[in-house]
Amino acid sequence: MHRFSVITSLIIFILASFSVISSADTAAQEAGTIASLKGKVILQRDGAESGAKINDKIYLHDTIETKADSRVKILFSDDSLLSLAENSKMTIKEYLYEKDNKKGASVINLLEGKLKSITGKASFEIHTPTAVAASRGTYFFAWVFKEVDKIVSSFAVVQGIIEIRNSDLKIPGMSVVKNGYMGTVRQGAGPSLPNLTPQGIMQDLINSTQLTEKPAFVPEKPVMAEPDQLRKTPPSSPPINRPPLPPSSDWWDNFKPHSSGT
Repeated sequence: MHRFSVITSLIIFILASFSVISSADTAAQEAGTIASLKGKVILQRDGAESGAKINDKIYLHDTIETKADSRVKILFSDDSLLSLAENSKMTIKEYLYEKDNKKGASVINLLEGKLKSITGKASFEIHTPTAVAASRGTYFFAWVFKEVDKIVSSFAVVQGIIEIRNSDLKIPGMSVVKNGYMGTVRQGAGPSLPNLTPQGIMQDLINSTQLTEKPAFVPEKPVMAEPDQLRKTPPSSPPINRPPLPPSSDWWDNFKPHSSGT
């Protein structure tokens, strides 16, 4: 009888230990939380699908898909923010974050559609069918589309720097994309040279990934390099005479509209 009690106690201890280990492993796999959403968003996990809801937890290897006229914003444990536009799909390919040390690394696989990323200090990569984009502490967009019969991935940086290359390691080349610029990686080719992001493209990217009804206003500074165009716009009425502004390397910080005289 005593022997049976010992064995029973040992089994209970082992099961309890396994439960604790499993719980810790599950917690370690947690990547983030759904902060907000609009429309129909599908969460795929372990072969099962369910409708996503605000405050749902997101785990390693989860796939998130948005349907038509739907969007979702995810807050990650490292304080990174990702927003998916409609008809988009992404998978949490890798995620590791040490909260105490504020260190980590994550890889997001953007399979289709558009994505907005505002990353923290942890290492962060976006993988697409044709490209890899590496960043740290960056605000940028990524989108995947078809051009005739080729898959194309594009990236536009609002703040920070990203490095892009083809996902096929046999294809050489790497491009550095900075504030206000965009780069493209086509199937079977190296990355393009960065070029200024057109205002219309930036406006579409912001509007398609935001979750408010009112269209966002895109400041012209990040994507425009022609201040003379703004200076050519005449004021609605004669400006008030003002002393000249002090010299500065940044014309935008010193450009202020004049109020109407009386």
